[in-house]
Amino acid sequence: MSNRKQIGTLSWWKADSMLGNWDEKRISYETWLIRRGEDIAVRHFRTDILTFHRDGTCTIDPQGYHTVTTMSRINDMSPACVWVDHGDQFINCYETDEQYDYYDGIVVNEEGRPVDPSVQPRSLAICSEILGKDFSSVQEAIESIDDLKLLRKLIRRKRMMPRVLRYCNKKFLPAFLGYKESGDKIIADRLALKEAA
Repeated sequence: MSNRKQIGTLSWWKADSMLGNWDEKRISYETWLIRRGEDIAVRHFRTDILTFHRDGTCTIDPQGYHTVTTMSRINDMSPACVWVDHGDQFINCYETDEQYDYYDGIVVNEEGRPVDPSVQPRSLAICSEILGKDFSSVQEAIESIDDLKLLRKLIRRKRMMPRVLRYCNKKFLPAFLGYKESGDKIIADRLALKEAA
């Protein structure tokens, strides 16, 4: 059995109320809440892994310490989830289930979305990569597809199926209903259900 307290997702206001009049407070094994001027940091060993700002944003910066425990503390207490897929690091927004590329020092809002406007959702980057041009939204990218092969290529990318089905141009429905591959049958069935709704 673990002695670790279940803190849950923190914000500046929750951390401030937990600290009360204290400047620092132990919240778990070698993990502390510490006031840093106007900000409140979560320090794990000697590293401020999270910094909560009064404006509601949070800086995620384990400073290169990507250990299991450090990532567990970050994922437990921050408004976003950091995870690794085949060596690439991503940040997942809990509210929208949208993925973004991760880097140390990334600043996220209270929903877990990166504040930096140059950080695009992963699904938008995949659309731009496959379709060969930049788009302002995933919906715009998917609705612009006029080639069935590109649509199939996009669908086969991880976690793109729900987004494609949400925005797919209905002119492809007859083409999918004339499927030959087993994967296309599943796609055709889902598109047919979408069309009926």
